[in-house]
Amino acid sequence: MTLGDQALWEREVVLAAVTTCLAAARGGRGGALFVVGEGGLGKTSVLGAAQREAQRTGMGVGFARGEQLESGLAFGVAREALGELGGLDGQAVAESSAPYYRVLRGLQERSGGPLFVAVDDLHWADPDSLRLLAFLTRRLEGMPVALIATLRPWPREAAEACAELAAAGSCVLEPLVALSRPAAAELLAERASGRISEAAERGAWRLCAGNPLLVGELARAVARGERVPESDGERGAAAGVAAGLLLARFAGVGPTALDCARAGAVLGTTFHPELAVRVAGLAEGEIDTALDGLTRSGLLVAAEDGAMRFAHPLFAEALYDDLALPVCRRLHERAFRELAERGLEAQAAAHAVRAELVGDPRALEVLARVGRRSLAAGAVAGAAQLLRSAVTLGGERPPAEVVIALGEALTALGAVDDALAVLDSALSSPAVDWRERHRALRARGHALLMVGSAAASMQAHEQAIALAIEHDEPALAVESLLDECLTETMLRGPGAALAPAARALSLAAGAEAGLRARAESIWANAAYRTGDASGLSALRFAPQLDDPGGEHAFGPGQLLYPSDVLDQVTELAIVAERFEVAERASLAVQAAAERAGATATLFTSLVHSTYLLIHRGRLTDALGQIERCEELAELSPALLPYVELPRAEALVWLGRLEESEPSCEAAERALSELWFSRLMLAHVRGLRLLWQGDEHAVEQFLIAEQQTMAAGIREPCMIFWASHAIDAHLRFDRAEDARRVLEWLEACASALPCRWPLVAAHLGRAALAADGGQDAVAVEHYLAAVALHDEVDLPLQRAEALLAYGGFLRRHGRPRDARAPLGEAYQLAENTQAGWLADSARSELQLAGGRRRRRTEDRDQLTDAERRVAELAATGLTNAEIAGRLYLSTNTIETHLRHVYQKLGISSRRELQRLDRSFEPAER
Repeated sequence: MTLGDQALWEREVVLAAVTTCLAAARGGRGGALFVVGEGGLGKTSVLGAAQREAQRTGMGVGFARGEQLESGLAFGVAREALGELGGLDGQAVAESSAPYYRVLRGLQERSGGPLFVAVDDLHWADPDSLRLLAFLTRRLEGMPVALIATLRPWPREAAEACAELAAAGSCVLEPLVALSRPAAAELLAERASGRISEAAERGAWRLCAGNPLLVGELARAVARGERVPESDGERGAAAGVAAGLLLARFAGVGPTALDCARAGAVLGTTFHPELAVRVAGLAEGEIDTALDGLTRSGLLVAAEDGAMRFAHPLFAEALYDDLALPVCRRLHERAFRELAERGLEAQAAAHAVRAELVGDPRALEVLARVGRRSLAAGAVAGAAQLLRSAVTLGGERPPAEVVIALGEALTALGAVDDALAVLDSALSSPAVDWRERHRALRARGHALLMVGSAAASMQAHEQAIALAIEHDEPALAVESLLDECLTETMLRGPGAALAPAARALSLAAGAEAGLRARAESIWANAAYRTGDASGLSALRFAPQLDDPGGEHAFGPGQLLYPSDVLDQVTELAIVAERFEVAERASLAVQAAAERAGATATLFTSLVHSTYLLIHRGRLTDALGQIERCEELAELSPALLPYVELPRAEALVWLGRLEESEPSCEAAERALSELWFSRLMLAHVRGLRLLWQGDEHAVEQFLIAEQQTMAAGIREPCMIFWASHAIDAHLRFDRAEDARRVLEWLEACASALPCRWPLVAAHLGRAALAADGGQDAVAVEHYLAAVALHDEVDLPLQRAEALLAYGGFLRRHGRPRDARAPLGEAYQLAENTQAGWLADSARSELQLAGGRRRRRTEDRDQLTDAERRVAELAATGLTNAEIAGRLYLSTNTIETHLRHVYQKLGISSRRELQRLDRSFEPAER
């Protein structure tokens, strides 16, 4: 880039910033540069120089220009600049975050070299493009992408967004200032083709203040023989000349050309000529003359797709501002009618607003339709603007459907107080029919829940249910009942959700299959959690995963919230110890959410997968999953505290006891109203205190028990607090508390088919027997617990059981018998990296006179079948592929791999692949 172009005089600092930004992107260190300055200072010229530099160095280029009257185009500017990445096609999305996620993933996965994204006139960008570009700006580091945009200080939304990004260190903000007085004088003399008197130079400086565009226009006037106001006494004249400099360019184009230019200015900086002449009302014989005159004058230049563009936006703005208000409104109305007639409703919308077509049915219809379309596409900020304008054009009684849609848009935007005010206004109108009232009540319930008004939210759902039943619409009643179920499950627990879930299931009997499946899966989850084993019926949906093209296969709509049947199946399968089913169901949900860009659905499924990984002893994998959840939570920050709960649990199991407390505190600050959060926090803190020998562990386990009972929980398999509570109560002389928890465990075990409650009950009975001196009874229960663990893949809990049994044997004079269970406990704890368990097992093993077996000995323990499975797994084959090769079931493959991991002292397939073909572990 050179400074030879006069428009780039005195732009060395900005051009250096451009060069730095582009060079960093080519080196893989992406970043953003925003150039801010008033109109006419050369921002477009700077961007053009940047584009030439990018092309010269082989960068891909995406370019867009903001247009003041194109706010109705959902992600219009972003789509123009980033269209190759996909995700901004305007189609309906599952969640409003989907476009953000898709574009970010597109940038991250893009191939083909570094990319330069250029946006001119960012201040005119539609609000959702501005939000998306700000989102990307914060995440460009590490990607070969340079974003450079130009903008004016007004409208203030874009400038304020850029200033916030700069303050956070996410971008570079460079001001573009006026030319110095010597440079402005030199430019004036050059453009005027002659010497300028000192007095004239002073007048030019007062008049143009170093603005290159105005200096150029003044030079044109001087070249035509006009005089520059020189003296202080001519200041008033100077102000008049400055105001007329830009309009003077239109003086010689003729009346028809001027009418065409005015129509063009109403249409925007860029417009199609045939549309401008229609808006201007030119006769057929006048069109060619008008367009020829404007083109020859240099006021218009060719743009893409046969469009024309004003040579500088200030020409269009000066012409527009010069229009009398009645004329301006009339031209906007013509523009609206022409665009709407052509089916260009998104472009027509802004003209309906500018024309102030209050009460015009067509204008209201177009604005409402474009607003709803934007909302469906995830462009929630633009949707809110359009729908608010539609409400305004609706006059004193805007259509209720439009008002409700505005409330939904404001809720999606996070403006919940405004949304509630809008929805309340719709509900207060006697003209609202019952279906609209039902929709408004559901929307109100969702909005109230967002601000923590749980009781009011439930009341809104109840009113919606009653309304649907009153009008004999069971499907609508089911939808509202399921809203109530999910709210109750979150706030009070499955016990409170069971009744509305059962009612929804009954009403859904005659509904379409998708709604029935959703009702059944939600009821099944609540039923099983409250001790009803018939809830396992919902696992019948899982076999459909094996036949994705089959007649009963789930479509994307049933995999994503609020029809997330398989997410309910995942939760149910985890607590029912059907871990393979849970994994396959969660992977199906994640794949569907990934395709749809449904980040909240994906986040929720990944959190469930994290709990599954912890259950299966894959603690480091769980922390890795949490990192991915955190990346997704950047799109919806309200989700972030939910990752702190599984993080705290994983850290405790890893033996990083003190590190778990900050995660507990973060979750407590944000989620203290949720029973599940209170239960999980009590368990994690209780376990930490128990392992530290602190009697305050008892208090935490009493809280866990109270939360469990209040939530109506009759299955103990999501959070394994009960066995630890018994240990704590017995250790600190609270035998009655231990017996109460044990009786609850035994009641759960008798009602449910899962194995862990029975394991925990046997361990509790063993501990009570040992505490009472009944050694033979204790051994019997310990052996029963260990034997039952062979039927379920819970390595952490198995290690605990073996440690308890081995410790009991050692303390009761049987060190030789203690060595085998303690050795296996140590092996399991080390394999899963459960630090506290490993340390405890090692200490007990040393006291029992045992030694830790060498890993080379472990390697020799592989059976032929285990070795074959390990060899295939090390090549990267999945369990299903290995099963197909060896003609075995996937369950058998999984069992073999679990044994391989235990024997080799590893915990994951990734570690297996790092071993050599003899599967001898690397040194640690």
